[in-house]
Amino acid sequence: MRHLREISAIKENGYGTIKFRVSKELHPELMSVAEQLENSIWENSRSALIQGRLFGELLATTISIQEKLEPVFSTKQVDRLHKLVREGLLSEEIREKFEWLRWNGNTDAHDSRQIHADIALTAHRHVFELACWYVELYGSLATELPKYQIPLKSFNPQLCQCSMLK
Repeated sequence: MRHLREISAIKENGYGTIKFRVSKELHPELMSVAEQLENSIWENSRSALIQGRLFGELLATTISIQEKLEPVFSTKQVDRLHKLVREGLLSEEIREKFEWLRWNGNTDAHDSRQIHADIALTAHRHVFELACWYVELYGSLATELPKYQIPLKSFNPQLCQCSMLK
């Protein structure tokens, strides 16, 4: 029932960017959503929150399927999370991370107010912690989990208005 999953942190371009690696071969969609979240933190915080919600939904669905709990019919994320809690698969701390992503991703998808990067960073941290939790439970015992690092804003000379760069 439990399959090998791996996660690693890599640094790109010297900016300390964390990239989630949940084995491309086994779950490329989960990795793709996590990368999209990270790539949008500084430029589009709303998108980062929506990607965080999507990551939570995809991860909860993956666990539900692996544990043979996913119903034949479509179910809401909130109901799926309650079922995983009732089955003893989610601790209160992990459930709160899933709920934070669900609630904030949904709220911000329907709200026109500005979303600050600190909220997107919170989503990033929750996704990172959920990915690590998932790997701890469903991954190889030999997998060494990385420490969390805040992704640094990448430098884009095209966006810089500095006269020295022109």
